[in-house]
Amino acid sequence: MAKKKPKSSGRDADWAEAKRRCRLSQEEIRMAKDLGISPRSLIKNIPSPSQPWKAPVKDWVRELYRKNKRRLPGRIRAAMPSWIVINSGRLTRSRLLPADTIGLMPQTVSRIR
Repeated sequence: MAKKKPKSSGRDADWAEAKRRCRLSQEEIRMAKDLGISPRSLIKNIPSPSQPWKAPVKDWVRELYRKNKRRLPGRIRAAMPSWIVINSGRLTRSRLLPADTIGLMPQTVSRIR
């Protein structure tokens, strides 16, 4: 009787193929997994010679990871002035903002008087 292979071995083979074909490092593979990108998606995004505007997959993954990590709530809080308080996704100026300005996005904070 043949041994049963674990289900993850097929997925590991896909990641190994993506690593080889896209010339990715282990760190870039980790970034892609954190972003939820499948190995098939990485392979499909390899630029062909007729697509000179497309970045290599390793640069694309790093850029996506950088942009995604910039949007984390912890980093937003650190970059905002101390007089702004974030409560359940809403921006408020502690006891100083009128009720109609609640719910502003971080990009519009500069318009608060």
